[in-house]
Amino acid sequence: MTSKNIAWRFQSDIEQGTIEIFYNTEVITEARIFTIPVTAPLVIESNSPEAIAFLQMIDEVINQTEPLPPTPKPNWGNFNRDMYPDPGYARVRLATTNQDAKTTMEALTIATGVAGTDLKGQDLIFFQFQWNLVIDGLPEGQLPTTEEIERWKAIAVANDMNFSFGDDAKIIINS
Repeated sequence: MTSKNIAWRFQSDIEQGTIEIFYNTEVITEARIFTIPVTAPLVIESNSPEAIAFLQMIDEVINQTEPLPPTPKPNWGNFNRDMYPDPGYARVRLATTNQDAKTTMEALTIATGVAGTDLKGQDLIFFQFQWNLVIDGLPEGQLPTTEEIERWKAIAVANDMNFSFGDDAKIIINS
């Protein structure tokens, strides 16, 4: 399923007592212009032929527009299975001086993966905080490489995670 882009532009002319509506979509490629009579303070005369035509057009677009597919749920189990054997992650988890943060983060992600649930809100922020502590605990020569970070980004995308990795290897939560 795909969504359809709809563009609207409204322009009112109080002196003329009208609202002009400019419309274009991917479904209907021609721009349709409606002028709807209004009375002060901009009350649309809903029984005017123009207003009825406009409402019918909106109904037509709604009926032709497919709903967006549901957002996929992050797959923490597969994320864990993909990250643990990654050589860059294996090196980071051993090299960090923040072993408590690493242990906490891994326990959280394993429990989430086994339960088939998701981290949201404060739980996701807590995961982000723990991951970033792990990265902050790396000695200078052990920082993740660009190639490792790119692999981790790909793993996050492949598993529909609601975060990515910045160029500094820290977690960035998607908005």
